[in-house]
Amino acid sequence: MSSQYQEFWRTGGGGTPKYQEFLSNGTFTPSSALIAKGGVCLAMLVGGGGGGGTGTASSAGGGGGGGEVLYATLTIVTAQSVTIGAGGAAGTAGSSTSIGSTSAAGGGAGGNGSSGSTSNAGGAGACGGGGGSAITGTVRAGGGGGGMGGAGIFPLFGDTPGLAGGAGSKGGNGTFSETGPTAVSAGYGGVGVDGFGGGGGGGANGGGSVAGVGASGGGNGGQGAAGTAAAANSGSGGGGSGSAAAGGAGGSGRVRIWWFE
Repeated sequence: MSSQYQEFWRTGGGGTPKYQEFLSNGTFTPSSALIAKGGVCLAMLVGGGGGGGTGTASSAGGGGGGGEVLYATLTIVTAQSVTIGAGGAAGTAGSSTSIGSTSAAGGGAGGNGSSGSTSNAGGAGACGGGGGSAITGTVRAGGGGGGMGGAGIFPLFGDTPGLAGGAGSKGGNGTFSETGPTAVSAGYGGVGVDGFGGGGGGGANGGGSVAGVGASGGGNGGQGAAGTAAAANSGSGGGGSGSAAAGGAGGSGRVRIWWFE
C-alpha cells in the first residue's frame, strides 16, 4: 500500500472521513468544510488497462498491461475535472485517468500474434503489455501483461523463451512466454492492487493445454479462442486471443478521493 495513503490516515487531522468515487467523467467540487480545513485530500487514480493482443491460427496474443495505480495528496479548494481513462481495444493502449493536472498512465497494449518468424512485442505503458510471439511451424503462447509494481508471472513450465512485453514506466514489464516439449504455456497477468485493479491480462494459448489467467480484474487469455475483456473500472489489461478473434478489451479506470470534514 502507498506510503502516502498510510500517512494521510495517520495525520488526517481528525473530523469525519468522507470519500467520493468516480467511475465515469465528472467534477469534484470541494465542500465548504473541506475548504475550511485547507482542502487537503488523498486521491487514488487508476489508468485504463491495455487491450489484449489478437492471435492467428498458430500464434497467440499477449495480455494487455494494467494501468497505473497512483496515490497523490492534493490540495483542492476549487472544482476539479475528473477524466476516467478508457480501456484499450484489442491491441491498443489504455488511456490515462486524471483529476485536474494529476494523471495516472494507461496500460500498454498486448502484442499481436504473428504468422511469420518475427515476434511482436506488447506496447510500453504504465505496466508493460504482454508480448505475442510466433515461430514458423510452432504454436507459441502470448506473455501476460505486467501488473502494478511487478512483472507478469512466468509460465509454469517450458524451456524455450518467447518475447517479453514492453517496458512499463510505472510498473513491471510483461512476462516472457515459453513453450515446453509437449505443451504450450501462456503468461499469467501481473497482480495489481487488491480491491482496486491495475492487474495484467492473461496471455493466450494457441492450442496447448494452458492459457494465462488475468489478475485483479484482468481478462483471461483464450485457449484457442478469443480472450476475455477486463472488468469495468478495474484498470486491468484484457486477455490475449488464442485465435484470429480480437483480443479482450482493457478495463476502464477509476478515481476515489478521500478527505476529512
